Amino acid sequence: MNILIINSKCERANEHSVQFECPSCNNVSESVATALNYKYFLFNLIPFLWHTDNRLQCGSCQKVFELDFEPAKAEMFKPKELKDYVNLPPTKLEVVFTILAVFSCLFPVWGLLISVPAFFINRRKKGKYKTVTTTCLYISIGLACFVAAIIMFVFSIPREN
Repeated sequence: MNILIINSKCERANEHSVQFECPSCNNVSESVATALNYKYFLFNLIPFLWHTDNRLQCGSCQKVFELDFEPAKAEMFKPKELKDYVNLPPTKLEVVFTILAVFSCLFPVWGLLISVPAFFINRRKKGKYKTVTTTCLYISIGLACFVAAIIMFVFSIPREN
């Protein structure tokens, strides 16, 4: 019997103060751009997965947004320009459908049933969630076509009595 022990660790890599016009409260304020590094360890020793989330927190309303680039580059933008490069974090529904789409795209019919709603939920988002759900939709469509072609080929072979 194998036991899989996974541990995670989150570190703040770097923080930068920037002027930012918040799309939520429409105030220009001193905000903090942060990179969060997530590392996942196997047996508490071996790092096997890591990723970085770039975030920007509004100084006036404290709402957190996802950045499309590293926090150090946020200083180069004017407050109104920076507004175009931030996204609201995904809702729980968007995250759940994205995860379901990733796991279900391995099963052609179920993959289509989950990937299509996930695509429609995340189609207006920018960033990784839209990319992942779109990719899973294409994989599900491709696998469904492949399975349909195999089934049609198998049933088109003449049988001898």
